[in-house]
Amino acid sequence: MESSSYLNLSNLPTSFVNKILDISSGNNYTLRSNILNFEQCDKWVNEFSSLTSTSWIVRSSNKISERFVCRKDYVCHHSSFKKVDKDKNLKKSKNMSCPAKISIKVKKTTTDTVKKDKYVKEGLVAEIHIFFQHSHTINTAEALGNLRSSEETRKLFECYFSDGHGITEAIMYHEGKLELEGNEIAIANASLNPKYRTVQHWHDTWRQNNLGPRIGIGVLEKLKSKMSSYENNGIKVMINEDPFSVVICTPLMQRAHSLSYSKDIVFVDSTASCDAHNHSITFMLTPCAVGAVPLAVIITKGQSFVDYENGFKLAQKCFGIDGFGGQQFPKIFITDDSKAEREALKVVWPQSKQLLCRFHVSQAIWRWLWNSENNIDKSDRPILYNYFSKMLTAPTAEMAINAYLIAIDISNEYVLKYPNWVKYLNSYWSRKEIWCLSFRNYETHGHQTNNFSEVCVRIYKDIVLSRNKAYNVISLIDFTCTVMEQYYIRRIRKFCNGRCNIARLFLNTIKRKIGYLAVENIKSLDNNIFDVPSEKTGEMYEVNISLGCCTCEKGRLGSFCKHQGAVYFFYGQKLPNMPPVTPESRHSMAILAFGENALPISFYESLECNLSNDLNENKNTVNSNEYQNVQNNSISINTYDITDNMDSEAKINSTTSATKFKEIIDLMTEHHNKFGSSTDALHTYLKKLTNVKTRTSWETFLSTKGKQIPLRHVSKAKIHVQPTSISRRRLEVTRGSKRLAVGRPPSNEKVKKNKRQRCLQINVKMNQPNAKSHGTSH
Repeated sequence: MESSSYLNLSNLPTSFVNKILDISSGNNYTLRSNILNFEQCDKWVNEFSSLTSTSWIVRSSNKISERFVCRKDYVCHHSSFKKVDKDKNLKKSKNMSCPAKISIKVKKTTTDTVKKDKYVKEGLVAEIHIFFQHSHTINTAEALGNLRSSEETRKLFECYFSDGHGITEAIMYHEGKLELEGNEIAIANASLNPKYRTVQHWHDTWRQNNLGPRIGIGVLEKLKSKMSSYENNGIKVMINEDPFSVVICTPLMQRAHSLSYSKDIVFVDSTASCDAHNHSITFMLTPCAVGAVPLAVIITKGQSFVDYENGFKLAQKCFGIDGFGGQQFPKIFITDDSKAEREALKVVWPQSKQLLCRFHVSQAIWRWLWNSENNIDKSDRPILYNYFSKMLTAPTAEMAINAYLIAIDISNEYVLKYPNWVKYLNSYWSRKEIWCLSFRNYETHGHQTNNFSEVCVRIYKDIVLSRNKAYNVISLIDFTCTVMEQYYIRRIRKFCNGRCNIARLFLNTIKRKIGYLAVENIKSLDNNIFDVPSEKTGEMYEVNISLGCCTCEKGRLGSFCKHQGAVYFFYGQKLPNMPPVTPESRHSMAILAFGENALPISFYESLECNLSNDLNENKNTVNSNEYQNVQNNSISINTYDITDNMDSEAKINSTTSATKFKEIIDLMTEHHNKFGSSTDALHTYLKKLTNVKTRTSWETFLSTKGKQIPLRHVSKAKIHVQPTSISRRRLEVTRGSKRLAVGRPPSNEKVKKNKRQRCLQINVKMNQPNAKSHGTSH
């Protein structure tokens, strides 16, 4: 509407009863309405503002008197009221000296007023005078952009903030919604689409009301006021004021304490630089079918012994008698080499054994060798590191001791040059039980690092916090209870719904590796122990299906090896450390994620339900007589039985394979007689054939020997190049068999420099410092 438009009933608030009495010249209007008090005055004006695309500010107000209940005067927000002169305003001025105004007077309802004023008798006790002559435009984009934002719009943005949107994100999301409506006038209207400064003010107010101040005692007071909200959502949050520490245990974390591995092994790691005050955040995790899930998140003021001790004691109190599977302590903690953290763990949980992360130990050695203060020659660094690596990875204690003696042998020219290396190595050897792999056993379940903690820190900083520091501790708690919780639930749901194939592919790899075995090769002993032969040497390895371990180098530390896989495939017997491919595994993870809302186990059955059902009927313990009966009956178990599920694989003694092999020999003889064969080619072929020692290598030889010959003729097949030609190519040239680019390359073309890999062994081999994972504060 323009500055000189006329008012009618359609421009008046519909939530009130209005009646226009007089329209004088010069846009003067007299109305009557059923307004009763101050609050309704503001409500009437706000609705009038929305209908007329104007905005009004209070000029004056009077309380109750002898003749009226209340009185309020409003002027246009482009008036000169409380504004500097337009010429003196350096910024864009709203002062248009607009004369438009509204005056509302609510009369008293008495016997006298009812007699004298017929409108009072009708309930229209408010008398309204409007001068609607503006000195500026009304329905232009600039005028609409100066309107005051409505309360409904403010509540909408507060919902955006509660959903995790920042200022810019909320503005972009809101504008996107308005764009979908296709109303350009609404997008220009500041009452519907507020400006950045308005949204910033709303966000500051919302943050103050919901999160308290950034620092000071107000943070603790606000945190205490939110405790009831956390409890209503099933979240355990415990606070200690001095020294400051907070323990967070969400419903998912509480259910994680019922996992079988929670009483065996726990990973602990800390990080900082996540909020304005750089509080330390410590994660406690336990392995499960999907990787590792958090048991608790501990926030402390720093990373001193006192901070850690109070944080861990508070966590112990939070866990109660149900902590760590009801054991109240884990058997093993795996940490990095933080003295304060390790000592605090020892004080709070003295029954637990502490082990160092293998990767952090190796990385510490490599950094020490690269430290210029130690004066180690660059060419000698990989040699000294390899000495330590042999100590670290030795399979037996005797071999570890021998490797240690070699590493400190001063008769060695490399060791003799660096007495500081011998001293440093001796200090490490005095703690060999906590880092040397030869002193570990199946209790670690194959976990020798706390890489799960590293991943958790990365998730927390990248996904939960979006690489932005949190406003204060309360926001850290809220993000942990919402974003982090939902992230883990989504990942677990993906596994439960069969959308994660890592375990299945790993089991298929094990299945291929045991192709050299037959059921007759495996011996069943007492106490759930099996003897499985080695593929290369024929040595017998003992597999204990109760403990989930094997005497081979990989299986002795609790990893799932091919010998354990043979027992699983041939006998259908599940092991505690086997890949999670069963419906029980998926159902247990569903209970972890959804608790009582988890669907029944039948929902998580595999596609071949008849096969999985047979396997589910097997128990974890079967006596040796039952195993012998299984052998005598030619292994009637059809669940994942290798003899029933390898129909596509070659069988040595089958008639089909013998026929195919004869065809190959006949065809090779025919080609030899027809084309002839060079001595060099035959020598190379014979040399490769001589290197075949096992059935697996023989299958590989048969499958890949003709890899340069296409299996079928297709158009545009690549013409392969000699392997040595690739190594002779200059930079910027393709490493494959594509056609090389011709012509002169542009002089300004830059070679992209690849980042250093975060792989310690590769960097040791290249004799360069190792790349860091995520910042200097971790």
